[in-house]
Amino acid sequence: MDTTDLLFTITSIAFILISAYGAFNQNRKSFLIGMCLWSIIPVVGEGMAYANDSDPAHLGLMALFFCLVILTFPTNNAYNSQNIAATALAKKIGLALLVANIFQGFNIICNDIGVDPKFGYFHLVAALIILYPIIRTNMDKNFSWK
Repeated sequence: MDTTDLLFTITSIAFILISAYGAFNQNRKSFLIGMCLWSIIPVVGEGMAYANDSDPAHLGLMALFFCLVILTFPTNNAYNSQNIAATALAKKIGLALLVANIFQGFNIICNDIGVDPKFGYFHLVAALIILYPIIRTNMDKNFSWK
């Protein structure tokens, strides 16, 4: 395991744990910080891969995850379930995060793209963490973020 791989592994675990803490404790800021920082890792990884082989597919994935960084950047906008527009937008952002992480997780695991499969599993774990508040919100109408 080289230094870059070790650094990406440690930061991935840390950022996913921050996001999991936020999801399970209904702490919006922690959840978004974890997801925002987690989404930076694929941007950096794809940038390094593009520098190695100049494959334009890396640029597409960089753009996708850079958009997710922007969408999950935590702001001080507080809203509750009474704000229908903000709630609908948050659900769409959550769905985008979920789909992107599932796609990239299976892309890494199923295709030989030169990325260690553990990063694909990290993406799938991130997707499960994103899925938790979605399910919880639909099952418990009293679920609210702090």
